[in-house]
Amino acid sequence: RIRKVNDRLSVATQPPLEAFAEIAGLGFKSVINNRPDGEEATQPDSASEEAAARQHGMDYRQIPIRSGAIGTDDIEAFQAAIADMPGPVLAHCRSATRSLNLFAIGEVLAGRMRSADLGPLGERTGLDLPGARNWIAHFHPDKA
Repeated sequence: RIRKVNDRLSVATQPPLEAFAEIAGLGFKSVINNRPDGEEATQPDSASEEAAARQHGMDYRQIPIRSGAIGTDDIEAFQAAIADMPGPVLAHCRSATRSLNLFAIGEVLAGRMRSADLGPLGERTGLDLPGARNWIAHFHPDKA
């Protein structure tokens, strides 16, 4: 399931390799994979995803994040990828929540969103963002 965050970014659950043609057909120009290889036995590995993305004319980047282990470097890498890659960009993880958390935390830290905006963003996308709220409160209480 694809959830539109804004005109530049959408987030999704893990797509099967055969869905990459459809993803390109929907107009996506880039894919960001936020899953580490081997997180689940049934997920495609990053090399296979990259091959599928490139086969269908899309740019690809893996920024692997273990669930519950987002770091500042991860947030910066995600923000840079969104800015640098051709858009629109589809970021995915197992449930789409990790990818949305990366985006939301980065936007709050950059001052483009406030912590108060996390609730409405979660409601609009159908994803709860307690991970983003907790991360900001713990590491940047001045922005909470």
